[in-house]
Amino acid sequence: AASPRAVTESPAGKKKASPRPAPPAVPREKVVLVFDRGNGDKPKKFKIYNDDHFDKVFGHYRKMNGGAWAFTFKGTSLDGSATPATYGVSGTATIDVAPA
Repeated sequence: AASPRAVTESPAGKKKASPRPAPPAVPREKVVLVFDRGNGDKPKKFKIYNDDHFDKVFGHYRKMNGGAWAFTFKGTSLDGSATPATYGVSGTATIDVAPA
């Protein structure tokens, strides 16, 4: 009679999945946007990535403060579909806010 053989299978060719995803090839730069109404109120600060659209923070600002607002950076009106990188924003930047 043939003796039973233990059959062991190894996961040949299979790699164990890493518990952490690989880091992005280029780290995304964060910027701090300081929204200042120029009326003495404490400015509101938002952190976003340099490649996020301004609409993301404009919506939050409008939700917090109600109403319609215009946003400018160094005298230039900001387009909500643009990004901080579009306007050369890096580090911390002051965004001027006025009623629209």
